[in-house]
Amino acid sequence: MAPPARAGIAAALWLAALACVHLAQQPAAPPQLALHLDYDGAERLIAALERDSLPPRALDTLLAVPGVGAMVDNVTRFIPGVGREEFRRRAALFARTKRRDGPATDFMQLTQVWGSRDTVQRLVHDLRASEGEIVRGTLRQLGRYAPPTGPLDVRVYFVAGGVSFGFVPDDSTTAFYINLTRADGDLGGVTWNMAHEAYHVMQKAAARRVPSLRHVADAPQELPLPERLVATTLMEGTASYATDPARTPGAGPRLTQARASYLRNTQPDRLLAHFARFDSVLARVADRASDWEAAYGAGFTGDDPPFYFVGFAISAALDSATAGGAIRTAFSAPPAEFFRQYIRLYHANARAGPHFSPRTEAIIRAMP
Repeated sequence: MAPPARAGIAAALWLAALACVHLAQQPAAPPQLALHLDYDGAERLIAALERDSLPPRALDTLLAVPGVGAMVDNVTRFIPGVGREEFRRRAALFARTKRRDGPATDFMQLTQVWGSRDTVQRLVHDLRASEGEIVRGTLRQLGRYAPPTGPLDVRVYFVAGGVSFGFVPDDSTTAFYINLTRADGDLGGVTWNMAHEAYHVMQKAAARRVPSLRHVADAPQELPLPERLVATTLMEGTASYATDPARTPGAGPRLTQARASYLRNTQPDRLLAHFARFDSVLARVADRASDWEAAYGAGFTGDDPPFYFVGFAISAALDSATAGGAIRTAFSAPPAEFFRQYIRLYHANARAGPHFSPRTEAIIRAMP
């Protein structure tokens, strides 16, 4: 990290430049991306919970719905031991009682699904009514930073419940999932979330075109922990920058909250703290003093996940320096190369953005 006074001035100047450059940019042509919206996951789970009972065959049918099965599997991804069998028990019990029963019910958000069912159904109605406009707007927003993917056919599954606002599975599917239960009825927030998750699908598709990067796209758990930390920061940071909520129309609660979070976390003092935390966590995983769960919790969880904004700041600086080129090509090279470009940039121009520590620079330079 640069000395605090110098780094603070640099971050302040960078922030002012970002406000002028990033918000004024015009999106490029839409990417080679077709989005197909699927509402079954949300609608079928709500309909199931409205029944008085859910026998085993009904639960089998429910879990065969892609949006329901994937929502449950995503819970297992974060909470091992809570999965499809637990869902069967909890959903059957909840259908009979309409009451929360233990933490697994909360993990699946069945209580929230039930309580927000009218709001979710209105959202589905509004999404259907504006589907063409929403898809076109999402593609326009993604155009400027679209990586080379070739033609992509992507299915968007709207779900109800689970532990995520939205997610892309760590596999080779070209699909993503949006949790309407957590959307607070905010259509603009849903479209912003769609753009963010769609960008993740594009990142993965671009990486798959390079044989040596397929594990980055589909098996990040196989990466050494320092490389996984850098890759995840790259993926989340570039997606956050490419889909900045300041450029998404709407004024609902989720979108307003997201804009406030972005503004708060790109202030100079917060950026310096985020970069310092990244330095510390990267050093710990490099020294084998931290596992992935601890590193992920330190950087990628909560309302203001700090490493999203480390990646955002790097993206902003490289966007300004390369007119978006560094972001579009970021997924055709090892993730560390994006960081190395940034390090070279601020060594050439100390005001380009916050600095990493010498140890972080050394670790990143040594990566593939």
